[in-house]
Amino acid sequence: MNIGTLTNLEENTICSLNDVNPVKDIKNHQSRERNAREKLRKLLDAELTSDEKEYLLHLLEDFGDIFDFNRATKNHGNTTVKHKINTGDSLPIKHRPYRVSAAERAVIETEVQKMLKEDVIKSSESPWSSPVVLVKKKKGEWQFCVGYRRLNKVTKKDVYPLTRIDDTLDCLAGARVFSMMDLKSGYWQVKLDDKDREKTAFVTPDGLFEFKVMPFGLCNAPATFERMMDSVLRGLKWNICLYYLDDIIVFAPNFQEHQVRFRKVLTCIQEAGLSLNSSKCCFGKKKLLILGHLVDEHGIYPDPEKVAAVEKFPVPQNIADVRSFLGISSYYRRFIKSFANVARPLHELLKKDAKFAWKSPQKHSFATLKKSLIGHPVLGHFRPEADTLIHSDASGYGIGAVLVQMQDGQEKPIAYASRSLTPAEKNYSITKKECLAVIWAISKFRPYLFGKPFTVVTDHHSLCWLANVKDPSGRLARWALRLQEYDITIVYKSGRKHSDADSLSRNPLLSTSVETCDEIPTLASVIEYIKEQLKDPKLKSIIKVLKRGDEYQNYLLKDGVLFKKTFDTLGQQWLLVVPKQLPGDILRILHDAPTAGHLGFAKTYDRIRRKYYWPGLYGSTRRYVSHYKECQRRKTPPQLPPERLQPIEPPDIPFAKVGIDLLGRFSVTRSGNRWIIVCTDYLTRFTVTKALTTGEAIEVAKFIVEEIILKHGSPKEMISDRGRTFLSNLVKTINELCQTSHLLTTAYHP
Repeated sequence: MNIGTLTNLEENTICSLNDVNPVKDIKNHQSRERNAREKLRKLLDAELTSDEKEYLLHLLEDFGDIFDFNRATKNHGNTTVKHKINTGDSLPIKHRPYRVSAAERAVIETEVQKMLKEDVIKSSESPWSSPVVLVKKKKGEWQFCVGYRRLNKVTKKDVYPLTRIDDTLDCLAGARVFSMMDLKSGYWQVKLDDKDREKTAFVTPDGLFEFKVMPFGLCNAPATFERMMDSVLRGLKWNICLYYLDDIIVFAPNFQEHQVRFRKVLTCIQEAGLSLNSSKCCFGKKKLLILGHLVDEHGIYPDPEKVAAVEKFPVPQNIADVRSFLGISSYYRRFIKSFANVARPLHELLKKDAKFAWKSPQKHSFATLKKSLIGHPVLGHFRPEADTLIHSDASGYGIGAVLVQMQDGQEKPIAYASRSLTPAEKNYSITKKECLAVIWAISKFRPYLFGKPFTVVTDHHSLCWLANVKDPSGRLARWALRLQEYDITIVYKSGRKHSDADSLSRNPLLSTSVETCDEIPTLASVIEYIKEQLKDPKLKSIIKVLKRGDEYQNYLLKDGVLFKKTFDTLGQQWLLVVPKQLPGDILRILHDAPTAGHLGFAKTYDRIRRKYYWPGLYGSTRRYVSHYKECQRRKTPPQLPPERLQPIEPPDIPFAKVGIDLLGRFSVTRSGNRWIIVCTDYLTRFTVTKALTTGEAIEVAKFIVEEIILKHGSPKEMISDRGRTFLSNLVKTINELCQTSHLLTTAYHP
C-alpha cells in the first residue's frame, strides 16, 4: 500500500508509522535482555558450578519483571495490607519548617522532586505538618527524613510481632544453600490508607506535601510491614523462607531443593507486585551474612566487619563511649561466656549519678570483651535429634548456662547465657542460687528444650533431687512445678570437670592482672624460685611450652616465673605456681611463723589460695593444720561429743505428747513470713505447721492455743529445745493453765 494515498490518517499517526523500525526494536529488546542477564549473573555466587548458574539464571529470567532494573515506573505493590495511623481524638499536629542553609534547601528540593516523579508524594492541604530533617550518612551524602516524633506520640501503637532474630538464625540449621533478597524501598511498597495520608504531611521551605505510601519514621511502620510480608509469603515462613522486615532469605539443604523453594517465593513476590533491589540481592550462596551474623552449614559467627569495629574500638573516654561499646558487644552476647559478669564493671559506669572512672576492673572488662569477640567464636546449629545438655552454675554475683549438643561425637556449644543476680537473689543460699541457675537456664532455652528429653549438668550434688522432689513448698514448690512440663534428667559433675558454666558465673569485678600479683615470698630469690619450679618435671614441661611462644591452658610466664590463672568468688586471679617440693615451706611460713598467728584451717587456706596454687592445696592445708601439735595444744577443749538418739515413749492417745520446734530464719516471703513453727504428735506422727513473721513468744503462744489446744486438746507433755521463745513467761503461763508438763531437750543429748 502506498502511504501517500492514506489521506484520511492524521499527521501524528503518519509520523509514527514512518518511525517504526522492526529490526531496530528487536535489537534493542535483545540488548536489554543481555544487559538484564548480565546483571542477574553478577548476583550469583561465584562458587556455583556452571550448570547451577545456568539453572538459576533461567529461573531468575522467568521473574525478571520483579527486579528494579526492569521496571520503568515505580510499582507500589498490590497487596491488601494498607498502613493506618490511629490517632484517636487527637487534634492535628502542626510544625513549622526548620531553617536550613542554601545547600540543604537544594537537597530537600531535589528529594521532593524525585519523590513526586516516583508518585510517592503529592501536594497537600493537610492541617497536619511535620518537619524535614536531613541526616548526613557516613559517605557524606544527605538522607531525607521526616521528623514524625510528635505524630508518633499520639499514635496508638500496633503490637503486631516482629520475627525474633534468634529464631531466624536457629531456623537455618541444616541449610547449605542460601539466597537473599531485599525489597526496593520496602516501606514505599506498602500503600497508605487514604484517610490517613494527610497525617503524614511534611513541610518544606517550598510547600506542604503528603505521602501516598507508607513513609519511614512512623512508629507502627515495622508492624505493618511485617503484617504485609506475612500476607504475601503466607505458609512459606520457617519451612521454606525467612524474613526480617524487607530482608527475605530462602534456604535449602541442597541446590535442587533450593530451586523449588526459590520459585515458590519468587512467585509470591511477583503476584504481590513487589519490586526487588538488585544491588542488595545474592543467590546460591554457601555463606550468608544476615542480621549481623555470618551463617553457613557449620554454624553461626559474628559479622566480621562488626568484629573488626570492636577490635579497633578505642578506649572509652566518657559515658557515651562506654554505652556505644556495650551496644555493639551486647548484640553478640550469645557468643560470649559470662557476658553479664564480664561487662558488669562497664555497666557500673552507666548507673545513675555514677562518675566516669576508668580503673583496673573496667580495663579488664573492656579487654576481655574485645578478646572474646575477635577470637573467632562459633556456635553450632541446634539439631532437634541430637542429645542436648545444659551446663549451669552460680556464684555470689551471677548465674550462667551453656546450651550444648553432642554433634559429631563431641560437645558443641549452641548458645551461652548469663545474667547478674538481683540484690534479693544475692542473699540466697548457695544451693538456692544453683537451683535458680537451673530454672533460669531452662526458661531461657525453652524454645530448644520443650517437648524433647535433655540433661542438666550441675556441680552441686544436692540439685539432683530437684526434678523428683515430693511435697515441695514455697519457692521450691513453684520451681518444681515449672520443671514438670519438661523431660529432664539432672546429673552431677564435679567442679573440676564443670568449667564451661562455672566460668560463666564467676565475678570478674575484683580480678587482678599478672602485673599486680604479690611478690614472691622471701623464702628464695626469684632466680632460686625459678630453679625450684624447673625441678618439678610437670612445671618444667609447661615452662618449655610457654617459652616456645605457645599457649598452655591458663598458665603464663612472668619474668621467668610460672603463674596460673584461676577463677573464684574474688574473680580472676593470677596465682604463683608452687612446685611439688615447696608446699610444706609455704605452709610453715603462713601458719607456723610467729607473725602468722597460728590461724585455723579456714583462715589459713583462704590466706594461701589468694596468692599460691598447687594441686591438692585444700587437702594438704587441712591435714597440716589439723595435725599441727602446737595448735592442738592451744585450742580450748571441744564440747562433749553428741550422744546417741534416745527413744521417746509414745503416749496412749493422740496429742497427749507433742514435740514443738521453730525453724528459721528464712528469706522473707511475699507475706512477710520468715519462720516456720512445727508441732508433731508422738503417737500418730501427725504434724501441724504454720508460717510466722517474727517467731516471737506472742506468735508461738497463739499457735499453741489456736492450732493445738483448741483443735486437738491440751497435751499432757510438750517437748522442745531451750530456745528463748519456748522458755518465755507467756508459754510458761499457758502450760501452767492447761496443766501441760514442759520437757526440755539437752544439747547434744536428745
